[in-house]
Amino acid sequence: MKYRILLRITGFQFLDLSKFLSSCNEYSLIEEDGRYYLVHSSFELMNSLEQVYKWGQDNLENISGLAMLYFSGFPVLQPDVVCEIDETGKQTCEHNLKAHCNIVDPIRLLIDVEIQGKGQYLPFEYHVQDLLLLTKEDEQVKKVIHLLTSYEHDFINLYKIYDIIKDEVGGKKSKKIEGWVTREKFSVSDFTQTANHPDAIGYEARHGSNKQQPPKNPMSLSEAQNFIFNVIKKWLDWKIEQKGICD
Repeated sequence: MKYRILLRITGFQFLDLSKFLSSCNEYSLIEEDGRYYLVHSSFELMNSLEQVYKWGQDNLENISGLAMLYFSGFPVLQPDVVCEIDETGKQTCEHNLKAHCNIVDPIRLLIDVEIQGKGQYLPFEYHVQDLLLLTKEDEQVKKVIHLLTSYEHDFINLYKIYDIIKDEVGGKKSKKIEGWVTREKFSVSDFTQTANHPDAIGYEARHGSNKQQPPKNPMSLSEAQNFIFNVIKKWLDWKIEQKGICD
């Protein structure tokens, strides 16, 4: 018996994920009757739904957190629905691991999806395998991915991510982060002053009062999200270079 995980995503998100994982040969993405599935090569060696579910718990958060850096609004993938496939390619059972049920389906034709891209340039300097390796081996990356996938992307949590990166690459006033954003509309101080000042964003600010002047160039929440996402991507590239993963 073989397994696959049902993905609760849209067609566009399926295309984005397919593009994102295109360099990872161990992953297969399947579109079938308007539903979307993920298969990993390790499923061939698994003998139970629990093993597949555990794999999903260990890996889907990392995939989701990285994908949402490049694809706006990408959701957090869950391993809750695991499907069984027999040797003929027929889906025999679909297991909702929170509310178990069996669905016997007719034989379906698997569709090979050709990913053409949508004119969007993805600046991947490294293969996705390298990024996924970081999510498994680096404690600070794990923290950032967890904040991305498990908490709201508000100013307070964005600032937590900024703190993690700042402390690792140079402390209070990091020239490295400043260098990463030199060509962007906003500076690091634009972000920090906006996040800290109630006159800029009201009750969403990190501080209830602030005697300093409000920022001259305040950010909207969406602008702050894009800003920090770009910083994360630069930070991940830097970490790969430091660790020599791509050598």
